[in-house]
Amino acid sequence: GATSNDIDWLNKVKAQAAAQKWICHSISNCVAGDTIITTNQGLYKIEELASHAKAKKFAPIKQDELYSRNKDGLVAKITEAYNNGVEQTLKIQCVGGYEIQCTPRHRLATLNSTGDKVWKRADELLPGEIVLGQKGRQLWNS
Repeated sequence: GATSNDIDWLNKVKAQAAAQKWICHSISNCVAGDTIITTNQGLYKIEELASHAKAKKFAPIKQDELYSRNKDGLVAKITEAYNNGVEQTLKIQCVGGYEIQCTPRHRLATLNSTGDKVWKRADELLPGEIVLGQKGRQLWNS
């Protein structure tokens, strides 16, 4: 059988894109372009990193040595950005004025009834559920 090292990056992206609706945190789990992320170089809007990429394509970012936290809370280097093009989005409004605009498949960290972190699709959130932000440093009620 083939390993991931036997497949070139473009075919990896095509394979991931074909399976994305069944895979958590895949390509189309996107946020709106005006979403702000925290990096080692300050705050950036997603569109500042991905606007030069053609729709449905990856492109190298223009910033050097840019790092942010990934979904597991680990510091990771950002080397490329993906432009998902125009997609249907949901706007999730939380207590305190925080809101996120994302695709229905985008997964958000929530707390279940026993206080455990659970990843839920945006279109599965119910009013009153707790959404974790900033990798667990802040909580918002939806």
